[in-house]
Amino acid sequence: MIQDQRMPLVSIGIPTFNRQLLLKRAIESALAQTYPNLEIIVSDNASTDGTQHYLSSLNDERLKTIVNSENLGMVANWDKCLAAAKGEYFLLMSDDDALISTSSIKRFLNPFLIDVEHNIGVVFSDVILERSDENKYEKTSYCAGNYCACWFHCNRTIR
Repeated sequence: MIQDQRMPLVSIGIPTFNRQLLLKRAIESALAQTYPNLEIIVSDNASTDGTQHYLSSLNDERLKTIVNSENLGMVANWDKCLAAAKGEYFLLMSDDDALISTSSIKRFLNPFLIDVEHNIGVVFSDVILERSDENKYEKTSYCAGNYCACWFHCNRTIR
């Protein structure tokens, strides 16, 4: 990991349970990021669909995996990602999400780096909803029902 303060460590947490095929896309999009100081934490909530085998096949020093011996529930699995994060900034990414641009992390991080008074606590982006049953895509720039943009959380106290 890079120690330069202008390139703070960013942690991406991806909790998962029995969604190996979707998880693959999420991990690939995270690993494709051009931001150089990145860790990706995948917390597998006792999957039985081959997720653990897939995770063990990956070889990237940025990737850290947590395998729960029993299903802890969704929120506890999210918490595992956050607890393992070492970054100054944190992105909780669902296993069915994908970062569309390879510069997404750079773009999410930029407002935090510009805000020298630390007034910004959360940044979010537009989302594209993919409806696989209808083969239709919809772009939105707000939280719509259960769908929300990727939230980029800062691991620091907000004044």
